[in-house]
Amino acid sequence: MPSVPLLLAVLMGTGGTVVLASTFLPSASSDRVLALVRALDVVAIASSFTFTRLLQGRRRWAQHAVMLTATLLVSLAVLVSGGGGTALVYAVVYYPVVVYGFFALSRLGALLHLLLITAVGAPLLASQEGVGVAEQVVLWGVASMLGLAVAWLVAMHDGSETDQLTGLPDRAGTERTLERALRRPLGSSSEHHHVAFALLNVDSFSAYNATHGAGAGDELLAQLATTWASALPEDALLGRWNGDAFAVVAPGRTAHQATLLVEELRRSTPAGVTASAGVAGWGREETQSMLVARTEGALYLAKQAGRDRVHEHSGPGTDGREVRRGLARVEFEVHFQPVVDLATGEVHGAEALVRWAHPTRGLVGPDQFLPDAERSGAIVDLGGWVLREACHRAAGWAPTPSGHLPHVAVNASGRELADPLYAAAVEEALISSRLAPSRLVVELVESDYDIASLDLVANLHRLRSMGVRTAIDDFGTGSSSLERVRLLGADLLKIDKSFITDITSPDAKAPLVAAALAMADAMGMAVVAEGVEEPHQRDWLAARGCAFGQGWLFGRPVPASPTGDLPAAPLGSTNRTSTHAG
Repeated sequence: MPSVPLLLAVLMGTGGTVVLASTFLPSASSDRVLALVRALDVVAIASSFTFTRLLQGRRRWAQHAVMLTATLLVSLAVLVSGGGGTALVYAVVYYPVVVYGFFALSRLGALLHLLLITAVGAPLLASQEGVGVAEQVVLWGVASMLGLAVAWLVAMHDGSETDQLTGLPDRAGTERTLERALRRPLGSSSEHHHVAFALLNVDSFSAYNATHGAGAGDELLAQLATTWASALPEDALLGRWNGDAFAVVAPGRTAHQATLLVEELRRSTPAGVTASAGVAGWGREETQSMLVARTEGALYLAKQAGRDRVHEHSGPGTDGREVRRGLARVEFEVHFQPVVDLATGEVHGAEALVRWAHPTRGLVGPDQFLPDAERSGAIVDLGGWVLREACHRAAGWAPTPSGHLPHVAVNASGRELADPLYAAAVEEALISSRLAPSRLVVELVESDYDIASLDLVANLHRLRSMGVRTAIDDFGTGSSSLERVRLLGADLLKIDKSFITDITSPDAKAPLVAAALAMADAMGMAVVAEGVEEPHQRDWLAARGCAFGQGWLFGRPVPASPTGDLPAAPLGSTNRTSTHAG
């Protein structure tokens, strides 16, 4: 697919080819100088190949030079056309030049070219027999109409990809620019074709908005857009990626060079405002989506490391591509581990856990591929697949003996939660599987997200509005705080198994587990205890009001049943030796 400047050379070559072909067909004009017309067409075709390389640099003067050359060749063809209908037909070849001008150049530049073409073409046509004023009025009138129509369509297109608040290209416009930048010039190799991509996210944007009053956040974003756009080189583009995030497309630059640009932008933020950034350079044989995913991963790592910093991705590795190939080959499996109601001993639901049935390494646990998938960005594709698979499996689970419809819990990484399309992906999975939203629990790893992210907040709000429940996973192992838990507004709290091991006997104190249970009760959250392996742990938890348990005592993760049944707890695992309250 040619870039916009190269389209001009293509049009020029195509026009020459069409007219050249017409010289071998019967014509109404017997006076045309066939040898000269054919020579001009050959020049046009040959020139198009020459101009292809000239236009690779996308210099504006080169486009004007090619348009002037095309105008000259068409004018000479009209001059030797023999007049009449043939002259008018040859003059129609002016139209692609006019259309291109209004499509690719400024309004003033395109208008000047139209006036030049008319000033040259009109006298030439007037000198030809069989061409009257009426014919010229129609010819040039249509040329003007085409120009205005193209200008109008371009304005509509540009407006549809422009962020209304900042005036910058929106995400679609930025992605289109990145796509063009990734197309290698003819004759160049990947090793010598550099493109860097960066994402900048305003730190604690929600807090800034709340502190400075309504509309302050929008004013900040507009101010940053103006400041950062003016600070970038002419060939780099600043776009608004989403919410409080901006993107930089830097053609011809390595990741390190782009990092220097981004550092300069961060230094120009207003006092009291900081920004985190992720930068990645395009790699050999890498797709656009892979580059974007790595950049999002770099931004995620920058924020996870404490914000107000830049993380430069080390480069594309093989793991992200291998995970994606594994997905394409259907090598991944979803295993399910039962979650038991400690009050009744009944299986209440199951957590979906991914495993990789690798063709050479056997069954691979998540600890061996999830970190690399996270860094490469493949976690978004993998997580989406697990979500869809888990929903489809759970939709077929029969009610429990008490009539309860079991739920399925799916982990969501920080990368997925920060994706503005995550909630939409959840909704699509629910609709396609026909699983009731209330039967899905999205588990958030406690230290794995930025609570200030606008996209995360929007995703959680939309999940709740759909009826999907959320859980804080591995509670106690990350950056725990009551404020953080309160802001998330989760329905469930999952106590990490490392704390359950403190329950060493029926009389164990386990103060941290007791404190977590008390906190959850005060906040109206149900609790799931992970890593329950001994009967006395089950009994201790049940006696203190813990609602659910999960662990080897109730069942290990197992592949989905061929019959679609819910994984059952082992016989005897729920027989309690003591009574409990709640």
